[in-house]
Amino acid sequence: MSNRNIPVSTNIEDYLSALYSGEWFGRYKEYITAEHSETVRVNDHRIAVDDLAGRLKNDYGINTLKIDGITNALRVDDPQNLIGKTLEHIMGLYYIQSLSSMIPPLLLGPEKGEKVLDMCSAPGSKSTALSYLMNNTGTLFCNEGDYERAKSLIFNVDRMHSLNAAVTNFKGEHLPHYFYSYFDKVLVDVPCSGLGILHKKGEVSKWWSEKRMEAIAETQYKLLVAAVKCVKPGGIIVYSTCTLTVEENEMVIDKVLKRYPVEILPAELPVKGENGFTSFGGNEFNKDVEKTHRLIPWEINSEGFFVAKLRKTDEYENPGTDSDKLERINYVSHGKLEKSFKVLESYFGIPVEELKRYKYTFRSGDYYMINEDFSEDYFPKILKSGNKLGAEDKYGNFILSSGAAQFFDKHINRYVLEITNSADLANYMQGLNFKVAEDLKGYRAIKYKGFILGTAAVGEGKAKSRFPRSFRTQRIHLA
Repeated sequence: MSNRNIPVSTNIEDYLSALYSGEWFGRYKEYITAEHSETVRVNDHRIAVDDLAGRLKNDYGINTLKIDGITNALRVDDPQNLIGKTLEHIMGLYYIQSLSSMIPPLLLGPEKGEKVLDMCSAPGSKSTALSYLMNNTGTLFCNEGDYERAKSLIFNVDRMHSLNAAVTNFKGEHLPHYFYSYFDKVLVDVPCSGLGILHKKGEVSKWWSEKRMEAIAETQYKLLVAAVKCVKPGGIIVYSTCTLTVEENEMVIDKVLKRYPVEILPAELPVKGENGFTSFGGNEFNKDVEKTHRLIPWEINSEGFFVAKLRKTDEYENPGTDSDKLERINYVSHGKLEKSFKVLESYFGIPVEELKRYKYTFRSGDYYMINEDFSEDYFPKILKSGNKLGAEDKYGNFILSSGAAQFFDKHINRYVLEITNSADLANYMQGLNFKVAEDLKGYRAIKYKGFILGTAAVGEGKAKSRFPRSFRTQRIHLA
């Protein structure tokens, strides 16, 4: 990826040169105009890191290098720019994510069964990382204030099979009215002025000014305060940005320390980080602000970032809950789905007991599955929770969704149709028909190179693709 012609505005140059030095800014400018490699986070719950590395090399000519300190991360050498166009990518076997962006979820350290909030979630890199770290257990709320961006969040939550995730669309500042002192942990990766990602978003240089940046900092402060109110006493908050200004980082943390019952915790990072500033512009900060971390782009060969780990030490005033806007998720009993479970077991081989490990909901004609320990509390309106299991057709047959077929991959051992050539694969992934033996009839799970891709309706010498519509628009390079 080359960005050699990115201009850096005088506003940015003056600010960073004053904050650090002219020599530091020179290195910054050199970094953002250089070439950079991508990094990926491997979903090693579904594929071993070494196995994915082998597939990328053999099928796409993409070489990879393991990253010290993060066992499921790879840096990629991708001369043909194919890393976002592979079958493995659309199947959710990995997520393209900067090394810096991997740090906040790791620092938050969500554990199995916890209640966790990602306050500013889209497009889903950190949300899906949290779900992975929780091993699809507990209750994960992924909130995104922008409805259009929430669509990309839902797409990625589906692609990565994050069954413990529910997506909401609220302004982060409003969440305490629904979730006061509710969560064990909260990630608040706030919108920012983007000086850490100028090599990716050169347009930042066109609008960046100290006045605009200070206005953004006010919003960031409100979001962090909301996070403090949403977490339980003793709970953990990780605050992060992809910018390098003091106003959006240390000053926000210091302001919250002065007014709310929180403390900064020391944090060990898997990458090199510099301690936060303890003074700026004649202002002295709380000495513990030194425990925050700045990630300098050229020191880790990734985006510039800021991270701080906080703990709520005491209760704070309850802002009041909008109880009339809360509702409980209506789960469908296993008894009601017993017949469908037995059909899926007899047809595809998915054990009934495996299917009973999950909870189910019903909406708009489809059944959705969510992890068994997802909370049964009352919640505000949810855009989406869990992943689609399937639906009954007009004849009463239960039709397994392609996403669920991918999820239950290891259990499916019957009525499997294997694709062996790229032409059939291309047709299947574009939602088109492909030819099969005349005597094949019924539904089949479609397999390619060891992985279940989805399902298809088979008959009259052809297979009709049921590959997810939302995935068909993705450009795929067929190896």
